[in-house]
Amino acid sequence: MKFRSKEGEKWLVNLRKNLVRKNSHILFVYWREFKIGRLSKKDGKYKFFYAYDYYRARLQGFRKIGEFLEYKIYESESMFITFSIRIPSLKRKDFLGYLKDNGLDENSEILDILKLTRGELYTDWITLREK
Repeated sequence: MKFRSKEGEKWLVNLRKNLVRKNSHILFVYWREFKIGRLSKKDGKYKFFYAYDYYRARLQGFRKIGEFLEYKIYESESMFITFSIRIPSLKRKDFLGYLKDNGLDENSEILDILKLTRGELYTDWITLREK
């Protein structure tokens, strides 16, 4: 994005700093190629809300996620079950090895593990990605 003035450039830099803060994790929830939601953690609370592609996905057959039936911001101190079931069991030795090979361990932030695994299941088209 190009601005004609230095004030415009400064505004954009400040906006980016405010959007990406320390102690904040963000993943985007995709259904097929549609970015349908945003999952984040900030100050110890997880948040989920449907994103701009949600309505386009609905036109293509997407049905609301059972835990998130309303178009609003959801907040929780623990990870939403919809996403926590997307993490393989930490009791699996092969999964612990996979985490360690990628610089994570059983104590890593859940969103970092979901970022690594993309939260993919064979039962739906939902994935989690950074962008």
